[in-house]
Amino acid sequence: MTVVPTAKWAAMGIGPAPAPEFIAARATKIAVPHHGWVRFALPALRREITVVGPRAPDDVWDRYVRPQRWPEWSPQIRSVDYPGELLAPGTTGVVHGPAGLPVPFQIIGVDAAGPVRTWSWTASAAGVKLTLLHTVEAAPAGTRTGLTVVGFAPAVAGYLPMAWWALRRLVR
Repeated sequence: MTVVPTAKWAAMGIGPAPAPEFIAARATKIAVPHHGWVRFALPALRREITVVGPRAPDDVWDRYVRPQRWPEWSPQIRSVDYPGELLAPGTTGVVHGPAGLPVPFQIIGVDAAGPVRTWSWTASAAGVKLTLLHTVEAAPAGTRTGLTVVGFAPAVAGYLPMAWWALRRLVR
């Protein structure tokens, strides 16, 4: 299932995604592969991390698409308020992090078809917005999961160590 951004997203400056290999920054507009265009305040930064572990891809995907399971593998998440059982484009929720910090989020897209499953979302805290694209695919030893984070450079740089730790727990 491929999800196309709604008219609301188009009004926000998110349109159809370019080819996956085309990831570019023009002024403050950055392409998020498979899920559209997102505008960011400068200086914007895009970083990717990939982790491989022994857990089966179907289980890793299930742990991703069920927000209530996020605290199982992501130690910085204490709880999640989300209206449904599974991620769905356009839905919103709140992640509660360390010290109860609420982080509102919105799901951009979910694609469970094909050998590489993806989902993307935006999360905002203290006026800083990040867009995150997650991938899950089979690997010889289990599962490879990837994360692309785009947003305000200091926030991206600060988030990556926590994300790497969480992803390692996700695939183990």
